[in-house]
Amino acid sequence: MSGTDQHSVRPGAHEQSSPQNDSCVHPETTNSPLSVASIEPRRYVAAALAIIVILASLLIGRFSSGPSLWAAILIFGVSLIGFHSIALLTADCTRFWRCAGYPLALTGFMAIVTALAGIQETARLQPLNAAVADRKAAYDALMYSLKSVITNDCHPKATRALMYSPSPEPYEGACERMEHFLPQIELSSATESRVEGLNSGEGWGQDIIIQDSQPSGAWLGLYNDAERFTESVKRTAEVLKESKKTPQNPIAKWAASGAIRNWYFVLAFFLGLQLSKISAELLATSPGETRPGEILVKFFHKVFIEPKAFWKRKNATPS
Repeated sequence: MSGTDQHSVRPGAHEQSSPQNDSCVHPETTNSPLSVASIEPRRYVAAALAIIVILASLLIGRFSSGPSLWAAILIFGVSLIGFHSIALLTADCTRFWRCAGYPLALTGFMAIVTALAGIQETARLQPLNAAVADRKAAYDALMYSLKSVITNDCHPKATRALMYSPSPEPYEGACERMEHFLPQIELSSATESRVEGLNSGEGWGQDIIIQDSQPSGAWLGLYNDAERFTESVKRTAEVLKESKKTPQNPIAKWAASGAIRNWYFVLAFFLGLQLSKISAELLATSPGETRPGEILVKFFHKVFIEPKAFWKRKNATPS
């Protein structure tokens, strides 16, 4: 076999085994005179822009006192504009822009986890919210009966003597006892109007009902509402007992604290990065084509450098 045959190379072998052309990693592989000369300045400018975008987003998220929606939109805008500027300078850095997809993938995964934790927390709170509504209805009925008895039966008005006959006290001192209970019951009702304040230990219904007493009229209605309140307390105790079997999810607890707004800020930031990644992939050129970064360099050279040199040369020409 001849030496020529021994060293013959199959056409296209070098092209298949050569690494992908990435001027940010291998600037010597490009033929453009501007690419090698401008690769280091482009890196510095891109790094400076990235730092500015990150710091601006952090400052907006940290010191935003208005609605979270506008802060997220502002962070998204800063990220979109900033990283698009970087994409114009480094569209040929294919490896960098490929790696940029990882953060958004991670934030998307965390968004899924947060959403599932929210669904789980909603299911956990559903019976508790129903218990709050049940207890509120029982409190409202009890307080209405109490106020009606105190107003119409304990302190009857002379002007209503012909229209309403007060019911007698079921036991001596019942009116003073109800007047003493009413402000405390109103306070308990306000406390138990939310899930965090729901309590199964209050026994206002049992305190109102006195055994061996003989209620009549409005007092009988008060006793009935007190019994219904006691039944509501029993239902609440069962709900609280079941809720302790499924404690609050740590992620849901973190979300309920209000810190989740920061997570949405992060998601808005990386969404702007992802859109810029798509633009960088669209701006990526084939070998031999002019890159967007080179177009910018030529543009600034035409606009700023050449006019300045022209005026300097004109001023230096003797009159």
